[in-house]
Amino acid sequence: SNRSGARHITVSRKSSKMFVCSSASSSVSFDSYTLIVPCISVGNVGQLAVDLLINSLRLGRVGYLHDPSLLALVGNDAFDHTPQSGHLHTAAEVYSSSELKITVVQIRAPIAKGFQQ
Repeated sequence: SNRSGARHITVSRKSSKMFVCSSASSSVSFDSYTLIVPCISVGNVGQLAVDLLINSLRLGRVGYLHDPSLLALVGNDAFDHTPQSGHLHTAAEVYSSSELKITVVQIRAPIAKGFQQ
């Protein structure tokens, strides 16, 4: 855990901690969930479709992905329509609904050169 109270959960890759949980809970389980990940492409169609899912299904942010292969990015909360909310979003975030058993990863930044396989 770090200063903000976020907890790291190992997802894969040689003990690298890629998923950072937003909640105060010690673990998050996505067992039996449907996972949706956009394909980074021309026109950002995948990301726009994922934005539509997140907004229309009212999925809650459960964490973010932290990996050196993702270019650093930060921006305003695209889903909060109140003036001056102050919430920031990063390069890759994870949204979920326990009721719908769905998890969505929103990737807002390309993979850095040298990390692609």
